[in-house]
Amino acid sequence: SLAALNEPSVVDVAPFANNIRDRVASFATSLMFRYPRARIWNGRCLLSTLRCQGTSLWWYTEMSEKSALRGPFLGQLYSVAMVLEVLRRTPGIDEIWLDLEDRDLSDAFGNEVLGIPTKDCHDGSLRPGLKKRISRRLVPSLISRTLKLAFDQFVLIVATRASRIGRVESSDADVLLYSRYPAVWDDAFSGRARDRMLGRLPKELAKRVSTSFMVWLDLSPLTFLRKVRAIRRDLCRCRSAAVQREIGIGEVGGILGLGRFLQLLTADRDLKWMRIGFGGVDVSCLIRREFRRSICSPELGKYQLVAAGLRRFVRRARPLVVLHTMEFQPVEKAIWFGTRGYANRIGFQHSTVGRYITSYLFASGEVGHILAHQQNPIEMPLPDLLLTSGAYAREVLTRQGFPENRVVDCGAVRYDHLASERLRDRASSRRGLSLPIEGVVVLVTLPLITEEEAGRFVATAVEACQGIPNA
Repeated sequence: SLAALNEPSVVDVAPFANNIRDRVASFATSLMFRYPRARIWNGRCLLSTLRCQGTSLWWYTEMSEKSALRGPFLGQLYSVAMVLEVLRRTPGIDEIWLDLEDRDLSDAFGNEVLGIPTKDCHDGSLRPGLKKRISRRLVPSLISRTLKLAFDQFVLIVATRASRIGRVESSDADVLLYSRYPAVWDDAFSGRARDRMLGRLPKELAKRVSTSFMVWLDLSPLTFLRKVRAIRRDLCRCRSAAVQREIGIGEVGGILGLGRFLQLLTADRDLKWMRIGFGGVDVSCLIRREFRRSICSPELGKYQLVAAGLRRFVRRARPLVVLHTMEFQPVEKAIWFGTRGYANRIGFQHSTVGRYITSYLFASGEVGHILAHQQNPIEMPLPDLLLTSGAYAREVLTRQGFPENRVVDCGAVRYDHLASERLRDRASSRRGLSLPIEGVVVLVTLPLITEEEAGRFVATAVEACQGIPNA
């Protein structure tokens, strides 16, 4: 136990935390460029093995987004990098004791790291056999989650047609705005609902061209049946078509097809032959586990249906432009695939861009490779134009290889109402928020983090403001 050690010490990882994040971001972006294209078995790669309906299912997996919000993989890489950095900076370590609830991470560390033995704090050694247990769970999980998705979407397809919700027989709209209802709408089910992600873009566009919405009904069948009248009011008010109305029953059956299941299982089997190291630690089991989590996610089948529904609608309605929010997520790739060849695609970057927001980061040469292979149906598609919320996001994208004439800074239109708020009487605004009339007020906006992390973040922000006069 630790009590038996003489003079135990604590290593503060804060001084080199940024260095660790840089290594993880660099490794993750490089990995997601090489991984799906690497020849694994019999000349096959993931992109070709997962070829389906003129594209590759790889781009619909959550893993392809390389986001820390999608799964545990990036956090696991950070843990590995942190242990390696501590070992490098602290010579003379005889044993590594691990106290991990994450058994996948324990598997990655194995029985030694860089020649130093590892021990599990619970039983003295790492427990074997986890990979076999995961393998036994893969097929039942894949089947059960896909069945539930197919059932839910079948009910929504039938219900939207029966209730005439989201019905647009034809559309003369120049601009089709893609959205998700009610997930990203304010005041949903009220008759006054509006998309909050696009900001004032819909309103400004409507002054110049004809517009309409194409919404994915992101709710359960039970909620739909309970709220059907309210949903009809909201969608009619915004002249919205529903993606589910455009999806054929056969396409729902397609995600239940035996061929699709065999494709996913073949890709998983092929990955057994791939070995990938990170700083001397074999992280192949973490990568394969993340791939399994992604193919079992119902999001995979959902994005296939999004692409199919959009394709059928734009072939009939022929809008000039399809505009949508963009974070390089799988759903956006479904939009690009579904509308390719039928309309111009414009992606609106609306969320945070930073050094460690890896969904916006690409490996060296990756963007050039993608642009050079846009005619290859299994390569990642791209929008025809990217709108950015500020100069910094534009700089990040163009620095990585996006052509400057395809990236336009449109300003922070999602939050421009905050600028107009500043023009109001300052004193009355502060009184309304119970804030001091004088002094500096700092607005701290928090991402999706835990309460503990939020507390540390606010404490850091307060400390940083100490040097500001009158703060």
